[in-house]
Amino acid sequence: MSVNLNNSNVAVRETRIGSITGYIGSLKDLAEKSECGTLKGCARCFSQSSTCLSLCGLSQLAGIRDVAIIHHGPSGCSVTSSNSYYMSKVMAKKRGVTSDTVYVGTDMNEKDTIFGSTEALRKIIIETNRRYKPKAIFVSSSCATGIIGEDIDSIVDKIKDEIPVPVVAVHCEGFKSKIWATGFDISDHAVLQAIVQKPRP
Repeated sequence: MSVNLNNSNVAVRETRIGSITGYIGSLKDLAEKSECGTLKGCARCFSQSSTCLSLCGLSQLAGIRDVAIIHHGPSGCSVTSSNSYYMSKVMAKKRGVTSDTVYVGTDMNEKDTIFGSTEALRKIIIETNRRYKPKAIFVSSSCATGIIGEDIDSIVDKIKDEIPVPVVAVHCEGFKSKIWATGFDISDHAVLQAIVQKPRP
């Protein structure tokens, strides 16, 4: 499956490369079906202790220096990345580099989940740019914004002309995939969309 940088969404690993989270069968069967691409995962009615793909994606973005990450969701979702944000600061310091990366949560409440909060998101993007002067802004969705159908793409598209740095939507809804590593694909896709430029001739 080719990469489509014109679309901010990324195919999940289950669809794109046939990843599974559980298997029942023999080692011989596992090897044969893996080799020919017919491996199927076992159905799970309950899963616990897995991480959220949003945490993986946003943690990876937090490792980029001097960017802003806006997590559009309730505070309970946004707080999951505080550890990653802290670790990226600690690791930058240990390497002797300075990183002014900021992490902003939009703190959606019940009213926002009923009526939407695209205008509030727009104001937060503008204020984040004014206050922190990042080199790029990543605007991430959450499970809540995905469930209510909040259109972060249209906000990002409209605001691009008002802000002099790249602004990109990051579709990190945690329920999107059972494979948490899909979050890495999502963050890499966002970087390819907004940061990486085509080679000069």
